[in-house]
Amino acid sequence: MSSRIFIDGQEADLPVGGLNFVLEKYSPIFNFSEIRGTKTSDFTLPLTAKNRRIFGHYDNPQFGQTGKLYRCEKMLDGQVIERGFVALKEASNNGFNLYFTQNLGEIFGDFQDVTLNKIDFGSEPLAGFVPPVNPVLSTAKYCFPQVVNPTFYGTNTQSGWNGYMNQYTLGAYNAHARVPMFFVHWVLKQCATLCDFTFKGAFMDDPTMQRLIFYNTFSLDDASTLTYANHLPELSLRALLKELRLMFNLYLDFDVATRTLTIDYADSIMATATTRNWTVKANDTKVRVPEINNRLELDWELDGGDELMKVIPANFEKYQTADNGGGRLFGLKTRLSTLSTDSSGLAMTRQVGISPRFSQGNNRFAARLLFWNGLVAGVPTATAAHGNYRLAWHGVNNLRSRFWDNYEAWRGRTFQVRRPLLLSASDLAAWDFRNKIHVKGVDYYVDSIKPQLPLRGSTEAVLWRA
Repeated sequence: MSSRIFIDGQEADLPVGGLNFVLEKYSPIFNFSEIRGTKTSDFTLPLTAKNRRIFGHYDNPQFGQTGKLYRCEKMLDGQVIERGFVALKEASNNGFNLYFTQNLGEIFGDFQDVTLNKIDFGSEPLAGFVPPVNPVLSTAKYCFPQVVNPTFYGTNTQSGWNGYMNQYTLGAYNAHARVPMFFVHWVLKQCATLCDFTFKGAFMDDPTMQRLIFYNTFSLDDASTLTYANHLPELSLRALLKELRLMFNLYLDFDVATRTLTIDYADSIMATATTRNWTVKANDTKVRVPEINNRLELDWELDGGDELMKVIPANFEKYQTADNGGGRLFGLKTRLSTLSTDSSGLAMTRQVGISPRFSQGNNRFAARLLFWNGLVAGVPTATAAHGNYRLAWHGVNNLRSRFWDNYEAWRGRTFQVRRPLLLSASDLAAWDFRNKIHVKGVDYYVDSIKPQLPLRGSTEAVLWRA
């Protein structure tokens, strides 16, 4: 089988006898500790004139630094089987030693580990500033929902303040404890612009999810400028995507060729029909491994600065699949959470705010989400619920039943199978982890495939019973 490699669009020279390496491809569904992409074992390209030009003569110490990621396409029998990036590990008389990666974190470049509250998303002057009452979701950066918080200024008195953040009466906001809350989708789109890629998918298109906002306690008291980053959580973009995934069971699919990150719902993908019968590609060699951690546990980190969370509200308690047979828990915990709602239908908290008044500048807030509900009975409102979505682990319309139902049922019945599959270059080129496969009477999700290239035998595959 013939293989070819293109670096930044130029075909590279391969070693005499061809290039041998292992290609590793992983599903976005099954690992919650990291966002995995495709990678390969390190490989070396020979020190030829063409390859030296491609890599800027890096083997020659007289030439400058070339520490960059190079676009890479791998082809097998005329089929593009993978796109990603390669980077130089070293150059020597033996050639250019490279590693290939689709590590999603590296796509964020300089911003991969910078928290949102440290990124310059912009600002605007507050001179003559009038907070929007009911912003248009498609264009809005922020909103000002009224939140019950009688402890915002601590024990300090504040004339004209009545215990609310963003209190709205008689068509105007109170001048005290005004706190803009930014839309999650707006922040994601700003990050995409900074990092030169695009978000799309069911999560981005979902009209209810477009109402998600970041709760915060950073007040505009006495400020002359609204600095956007002040009102965002201490999470990097990479961490935010991971935490959103843990709350809503998201499927993160990054296309390095188009620099597009598609965010869909994993529960929906797991429910799709089986599309490929690979029985003829499998022999009888297999290893079956039971899944002991077959009960789901869903939890979140509640904001310790909110007195109302010292005793966890019943709907916010962690969720655990009932123990019907001695299975162990598979625990997932997100750093995101939300706020309780009072009897009047407003979000409520008891949390000291962040304000230049009364030396409150060192206070902090955790990453919490609300749904913007717009004007409700004449009051700008954001709560843990909108429509049939509710940020809670229990009760009506809870997160578990809406986003984790199929996944929970699957954990209770699944097992892992490791078996070799005889895959072709066409199989690899057309493969998508959204597919399920059928092998010898059983449907499977594919966790990973690791072909040895060029293809000279079977491909190692890890499967989960669907």
